[in-house]
Amino acid sequence: MASLQPTLQGCLPQGQPGTSRNGSDPNWVETQVACLGLEIFNQQWSLSQQLQTTLVGKVPKVRLAPVALASSDRFSPILRWIGITLVVLTLLQMLAVLALWDWQAEPFRQLVAERLIKESPMALVGLLFMYLAGRLDDQNGWRRSPLLWTVCILSGLMAVLLTASLPIVFGGDRLMQEETDQQLAAKKGQLEMAREQSKNPEVLKQLLRQAEAAGQVPPGATEAQKIQSARAFVDRQLQQMENQFKQAQQTGQLAINQRRYGSSFGSIALIVAFTLLCLGSVL
Repeated sequence: MASLQPTLQGCLPQGQPGTSRNGSDPNWVETQVACLGLEIFNQQWSLSQQLQTTLVGKVPKVRLAPVALASSDRFSPILRWIGITLVVLTLLQMLAVLALWDWQAEPFRQLVAERLIKESPMALVGLLFMYLAGRLDDQNGWRRSPLLWTVCILSGLMAVLLTASLPIVFGGDRLMQEETDQQLAAKKGQLEMAREQSKNPEVLKQLLRQAEAAGQVPPGATEAQKIQSARAFVDRQLQQMENQFKQAQQTGQLAINQRRYGSSFGSIALIVAFTLLCLGSVL
C-alpha cells in the first residue's frame, strides 16, 4: 500500500490539473486503473453496508429465556418429588429398626449403625434431587427457597448422625476382629492337635482296628500295607482340615475388609458428601 500512495495521489476528477497524459506523468495509465479499482471497491462496500442494515432490521429476535424457564418448570416438580420419596423411604427403613428399641444391647446399636450407613446413599441421592429442584426454582440465586433450607437441615442432620455412629462402627470392627481371631485360633489348635496325634503309633493302631471291624481292610493285606493305608487316611484328613482352616481364614478376612471399607470408610465418605451438600444449599 505504501508503494501505491504516490500513484493514487494522481487520481483526480476531470478538469483538474494532472489528469491528462503528458510527459510529466509517465504512470498515468496505471494511476487511472488504480483509481477505477478503488472506486469499484468503495461502491461494493457501500452496497454491503446498506444490505446488512436492511437485513438486521428484518431478522426476528430469538427469546431463550422463556424456553429455559419452561424447562425448569417442567423438571423441577419431578426432581422434587423423586427426592422427597427417596428421603421418606430412608426414614421408613430406619423406623423399622428403631421400633425394636434396646439401646443398652450392643447388637442393637450395631444394627442401627449398619442400617444408617446402608440407607444413607439413598437419602443422599434424594437430597441431591431436591437440591437440583431448588436450584431450578431459584434462577436468580439471590434468595433461598424453603426447599433448599430443608435440604440444608436434613443434610446436616445426616452428617451429625453418621459422625455420632463412628465410635459404634469402629467398636464393631474391633469386636468382629476379635471374634474372627478367636475362631481361627480354635481351628488352628484343632489342626495342630490332629497333627500331633497322627504321629502317635497308638492312634494308627486304633484306626486299623476300627477299619478291620468295619470291614474296610482286605483280608490278605500285610501289616505294612495296613499301616500305609492308615497313614494315607490320616494324611487326607489332615489335608482336609488344613484346607478348611485356610478357607475360614480367607472368609473371616474378607468379612472384616468388607465391614472396614464398606462401613467405616464409607461412613466417612458419606459425612463429607452430606456436609458439602449442606453447605452448597445455603452458599
